[in-house]
Amino acid sequence: MVGVAEAIGLISSLMSIVEQINRLAEAAQRNREKCTLLKDHVQMINLLLTELKSQWMPDPVTYSTLKHLEDALNDGKALVESCREKRTWSLVFKTKKKANKIVAVDARISKILESFHIANMILIVSINKERFFMNVLEKLLRNGACKRLPQRKRGAEVIYHIRNLTNMDNMSSDAKSVMELIIRDITDGDVNAVRSSALSVGPGGRGDQQGARTGDHDEVVRLALSIVQEAKALRQNRGEIQQLVQFVQQIADLMQQPQSWKLSRDQNTRSMVSSLKEHLRDAYKIVLHNQQHKNNTRIAQTFLCGVDGGYNWQQPDLILKVAYRIEYYVQVLPVITMRQMLA
Repeated sequence: MVGVAEAIGLISSLMSIVEQINRLAEAAQRNREKCTLLKDHVQMINLLLTELKSQWMPDPVTYSTLKHLEDALNDGKALVESCREKRTWSLVFKTKKKANKIVAVDARISKILESFHIANMILIVSINKERFFMNVLEKLLRNGACKRLPQRKRGAEVIYHIRNLTNMDNMSSDAKSVMELIIRDITDGDVNAVRSSALSVGPGGRGDQQGARTGDHDEVVRLALSIVQEAKALRQNRGEIQQLVQFVQQIADLMQQPQSWKLSRDQNTRSMVSSLKEHLRDAYKIVLHNQQHKNNTRIAQTFLCGVDGGYNWQQPDLILKVAYRIEYYVQVLPVITMRQMLA
């Protein structure tokens, strides 16, 4: 079992490597563009690590994933460090080879993070399935299913088993709500007959129904689906655009999960959804403009305005910069969603 101290130590180690890569990339003399792209990528990872440090409950799968990430970041650090030597004629061929290695490490990092995203999405879907059955059970209980049991089947033996449950304090809010109804009905309203402290449903429980989704949430879903559909219709085959669209598809899948609407309602995450929407708008323009360029359509010189200023939509490295910004949300939003679901 992974301990909390061990997990926090690993995250701190990863953040330290990210900081070193940032410093080394600033001092790079060769492959500056590739080094800068790797720096931008790991800066997004640093934001994810900051989120994990405050919220992550250690588990073996995530810990293993982060150990693989540590290996990849160390390899990236070594490559960027080797680019500090000034470029000379004797280093021309080595420089090209080194650039390819940096690109490979960049792709390896995304591959590792993809497994992290998939694991979190599986957990979210699993929790949603549990909630579906909890909803059905709650409806049956509210309709008197437990009350209609013969008195002999809701007697002392049932009360004994409930009293001896050891994990009641750690139950999800859904399970607490259902247990509350069961206790109420088998004791004819005398909850204290089973337990002195009444179970209560905290924030995010049954009392917090879905309600109306906000405009930002709907716009994020609309943009993400539009980007994926446009890319498929236009048959975009550039590697960097395919990677961008892959991240956008993952955003679309996440934001269509039943619990994702809370992200745009929670004051702590509302601004994140708004920022994600702006990055998706950039991605949408990239997909359309690159198709226009592919078809040799006459267009004016176009710039997209990102966080860092204007950049040309045709440059692969800068398209990947937008992709890595979206990748950050692909990784961090499932973590936050699970926190909200389990609150």
